[in-house]
Amino acid sequence: MRVFLGVTGASGAPYAERLLRALAAVECEIGVCASRSGIEVLATELYRDPSLAREEVLERFVGGAASQVTVYGENDFRSPYASGSARVDGLFNELHHDLKRASGYTQEEIDRKRLSLEGVLVPVAAAWNEDLLRGAGFREVECFWRCLNFAAWVAVKDGA
Repeated sequence: MRVFLGVTGASGAPYAERLLRALAAVECEIGVCASRSGIEVLATELYRDPSLAREEVLERFVGGAASQVTVYGENDFRSPYASGSARVDGLFNELHHDLKRASGYTQEEIDRKRLSLEGVLVPVAAAWNEDLLRGAGFREVECFWRCLNFAAWVAVKDGA
C-alpha cells in the first residue's frame, strides 16, 4: 500500500511519528512532505529544538524506516502524490468525469478538456494552500467549501 503523510504546522507531531512507525511496520510505501511550519513543529514537539535544520529533522523523523520512505520537498509538484496519480485524486477525477458524462458531455469533450489541463491545473494538498496563505501573512485561514478536487478558503490578514 502507498500512503502519503503530510506534516503541517498543526500540533500533533507525536501522532505523525507514531503513524509513520505503524505504516513502516506493515511495510507500506510512504511518501512524506513537511511544510516549513511542519518542520518547526516536529523539531519542537519531538526533539525540543526548533533551531534544527530541515534535513536533520526529517532524517530523525524518518529514522529506521528510510528504506520505505520517500521525502518530497514542500514545493515538489512532480511527486506522484501531487500529480493526480494518488488513489484518492484518481477517484475524484473519475467522479468528476462521471458527472460530466451525466451532464451530456461526450467522452471526446471530456478527454480534450483533461488534456488541455494536464500539467497546468495540478491538484495540490489543502495544507500547501493554507501554508501559502499563512506565509503571506494571513493569521486566520479556513477552508469553507470543498467539492471533488476543488476547495475555497477565506483568510484574514492583520489590519484587514
